[in-house]
Amino acid sequence: MKANDPRLKTFCPLPWNHLSVGPEGKGRVCCDGYDFLKDEQGHFLFWKEVKDLRSYFNSKDYKRIRRQMLNGERPKHCFHCFKQEDHGVKSIRLQYLDQYQKDIKKMIKNTNSDGSVDHPKIAYLDMALGNKCNLKCRMCSPWNSYIIGKDWKKAGISYSEESAEKIFKDKWYSSSNTFNLIKQALPDIRAIFTTGGEPLIVKEHLKILKMIIEKGHAHHIILRYNSNQTVIPNDIVKMWKFFKEIQFNCSVEAYGELNNYIRYPSQWKRQEENIYYLDRLAVENSNIKVFIHTTLQAYNVIKLPQLLYFLRHASFKKLNRFPFFIWVRKPEYLNPSIFPKDMRVRISNVILKSLDEHESFFLKCNKDNVDWISEKIQVLKDFCEMIKNDDSQEKHLPEFVIKTKQMDKVRNQSVLNVLPELKEYFA
Repeated sequence: MKANDPRLKTFCPLPWNHLSVGPEGKGRVCCDGYDFLKDEQGHFLFWKEVKDLRSYFNSKDYKRIRRQMLNGERPKHCFHCFKQEDHGVKSIRLQYLDQYQKDIKKMIKNTNSDGSVDHPKIAYLDMALGNKCNLKCRMCSPWNSYIIGKDWKKAGISYSEESAEKIFKDKWYSSSNTFNLIKQALPDIRAIFTTGGEPLIVKEHLKILKMIIEKGHAHHIILRYNSNQTVIPNDIVKMWKFFKEIQFNCSVEAYGELNNYIRYPSQWKRQEENIYYLDRLAVENSNIKVFIHTTLQAYNVIKLPQLLYFLRHASFKKLNRFPFFIWVRKPEYLNPSIFPKDMRVRISNVILKSLDEHESFFLKCNKDNVDWISEKIQVLKDFCEMIKNDDSQEKHLPEFVIKTKQMDKVRNQSVLNVLPELKEYFA
């Protein structure tokens, strides 16, 4: 495809080469998708009920989304990427276009007029293994961490206890159909992205790794994790040597006490020790790479320069120090653009100033990955412009104050102890 091909304005490779499933076991186009996939009868596609890769990959929504993309339309499922692009941000869609650019022409050629694909070749598998977790992060929900439900209940925050409990007990990832679906896709898979909950405390994750090794496919697969790195089981670490590469993404929202506040009840000292442990593993094992993933949200956007300062001056040897930033969409009251315009401008300018101070260091310390670092730095710069200019989120500030006070009371915390800059809203 030529660079000016109009289809590139709406095309994304993921509906052609990607399988994704949410914590409740519902199929989705990708982890950033606006909705879950449905069949011809309008029913959600649950992985534990899927028996055949081809029929699943050619279900109603998959075919419609492919047709829309090839017709120059923006699918509803992809709303979040297009919104970011409208604000000048290089979205995940655009990043995957770069990654899979050599395969795009073949993807289009192999697509039938109804949007179906006769011989699915899954290069990328993304699984959120339920809602079993040992943390209760502020930006999370009972559908991602079951134990948050108790705090929500005490705080008077309504949610469906039944649906959260169903995810916790259902364990869709242990079903024979799920294992069969993965087995069918294994020959072509090049990367598996595993999240949760917290994937490293889910026993079935170990079973999936053993199955991949026994089937003889580990050598061509990159394992990617999003993990809170509070627990790093040795039996899983031993498995990593069989895989082509391990990309371990440490979830870190801030430096020190603010990280403890957001990722409650984690302890920064322990978090830091485990990041250093993973860094040592990367030194000792050439197939292990360690990254930082940070959700950009109302709680941490003010203190972001402190995190960048820590990552610059810490004595890591192999860690890819510059974070991969993920824009928080839900809950909406944690969107980093909820503050008044003048405050958003100040926040953005402080972050940009910090980037000016540290950018050259981040690029030099990761010489083997300079293009990736450069791209992620630009994404943060674009996010700063989005924070400045997106006026649509200020309406959620009152809810941010209410929800923060509710959770502070339950957890005997105070947001002003970690974010005194918000005093005017919590006086």
